[in-house]
This record gives sequence, structure tokens and C-alpha cells, in this order.
Amino acid sequence: MADGAAGDVAEGEPYLLRTEQTQGSEPGQLTFSGFNEPLIVQAPPADLVIDVSVFTDQLTTA
Repeated sequence: MADGAAGDVAEGEPYLLRTEQTQGSEPGQLTFSGFNEPLIVQAPPADLVIDVSVFTDQLTTA
């Protein structure tokens, strides 16, 4: 792992449990769980979706 980064892995099945970044401009950590549990993914409602090309066009013209 990179300098300032650490991770924990479960014994047995090699699941990544936690990762932590302690250096840099955005330190933080992520904790993972719910392995082998079903995951239901649904598209968001249309009013919560943006067209990324419109957004990037606005950034380049600003």
C-alpha cells in the first residue's frame, strides 16, 4: 500500500475489511461489510440524474 495507507483483511476468505489513508489532503477510512449478501441496485429517479457532458461543458466555459 502507499505511504500513509493501511488495510485490514479477514482471516480465511481474503475480504478487505477496512482501508485507511492517514496522509495527504483528504485522509479518511472506509469499512466494508455485508460480504456475500444480496445487493439490490436501482436506477435513481430522473430528477436526481445529471447529464455529465452538460456539467463538464459548464466547467470549461466558466
